[in-house]
Amino acid sequence: MTADVGSRAVRPVVSTPGHYIEASFSPDGQWIAYRKAGTDGTRTDAGTAETGLYVAAADGSAASRLVRENGVEPQFDHTGTRLYFREQRAQFVLASVDLNGADEIVHAQSANATDIVPSPDGKWIAFHERWRLYVMPFARTGRPVDIGPTVRGMPVAQVSRDAGFFLHWSADSRRVY
Repeated sequence: MTADVGSRAVRPVVSTPGHYIEASFSPDGQWIAYRKAGTDGTRTDAGTAETGLYVAAADGSAASRLVRENGVEPQFDHTGTRLYFREQRAQFVLASVDLNGADEIVHAQSANATDIVPSPDGKWIAFHERWRLYVMPFARTGRPVDIGPTVRGMPVAQVSRDAGFFLHWSADSRRVY
């Protein structure tokens, strides 16, 4: 559902039942990326077919489309043309695909990070590792960059002694929470 704060008008973005989580807006506000989750012991299995990462028009004017079957926490890049996601593979990775699900790029990987989140302006990566929060430049090298508190070749700043969950950035990319 989206709601117009001024008029209080509410309209559905997706018309089929399901467990829709981890929604994020594109930089221009025209699109919403979300994950359709399956059953997990807490959710019933009603509406859990065709799970994955989706993109839908924020005004509900077009059918949503499946971008990728796997991954979590979809987020648009700063241009609105790519969709970041996180996934556990041999290591925990931050990857992206174009909005058709093609041209996958693995940007960063870590054996110990539990969250990797790019800043809205695309210049930084924040990550949790062993209960601490770190920030480093978002290096676009064309291959996966190993990240961690002791990585060499680029600056890494520890910005908290004790970190929580659900890491996110301010809209201007100046603060991380």
